[in-house]
Amino acid sequence: MKLPGFRATCLGVATTFVLLAGSILVRGPMVAMADYAVPSSTLASPHYADAMTWVFLHMTFIGVLVGFVGWFVDGVRAQRTFARLMLLAQLGYTFLDVRAADWALGVGLYKGPQSLGPVVVGVVALTLWLRLNVVRATAT
Repeated sequence: MKLPGFRATCLGVATTFVLLAGSILVRGPMVAMADYAVPSSTLASPHYADAMTWVFLHMTFIGVLVGFVGWFVDGVRAQRTFARLMLLAQLGYTFLDVRAADWALGVGLYKGPQSLGPVVVGVVALTLWLRLNVVRATAT
């Protein structure tokens, strides 16, 4: 037995996380964060640079980990448990993205319509993890 779409979901989320975070790391976190109207005094802080580098390295690692689990984990119980864990984690991440975005539900910590990009990615990932939590297992 397995969860239909488990591998595809994990690999899709993994690829998205690795490509997004990796592209920011290649571009430079401070250059990327300038697009969100982060004040220049904040961008000049080595503490902020260190924190943003950590965030995007962490996102890359989470992507690799999700891909690894999606590729190698078999069995409904393990797949469902991982899907539940990722649903909870994604709820937290999406909440933070919604809260920080520049829109009616956010505080506008990051400015501009591009601040909704992380919200969209989070909602899509959240939907995929939710689907794995409710879908019926199928025979292998």
